[in-house]
Amino acid sequence: MASERWKDDIAYAITPFELMAWSIGNLMFIVPSIEFYLGCTDAETNVDCLMLICCGILGMLKTVWFRIYARNLANNYSSVVKDYLTIENTMERAIMRKHTLFMGRILCCLILGFAYFSCVMYGLIAILDENISTSI
Repeated sequence: MASERWKDDIAYAITPFELMAWSIGNLMFIVPSIEFYLGCTDAETNVDCLMLICCGILGMLKTVWFRIYARNLANNYSSVVKDYLTIENTMERAIMRKHTLFMGRILCCLILGFAYFSCVMYGLIAILDENISTSI
């Protein structure tokens, strides 16, 4: 019985999109590791490789943790919904809406904006670098 449940869960969780995402995520970890191990001689390249390795590890861990702790995440969400439904005072409801709508969106926009800005700056630095180096 448990094996049937496990097969159903795996069939639901492992879709072709998930397999493709995992392979791309693994490449973001493996390729900089190989580059760092085999031939980074410049300090800037070493830092770039370490940054990409850390980002790859964090991305994979985030996906794994959401899979492992999915029940806790669902429990947190259901408790928030219960708290919101039990409020009868309009002042408390306004405070909760202020925190959920305004502060949550502002925080999310700031984090995403900083991430996009960092990615753009990282790409522009690589593109606009005037030191043309050729390896022979």
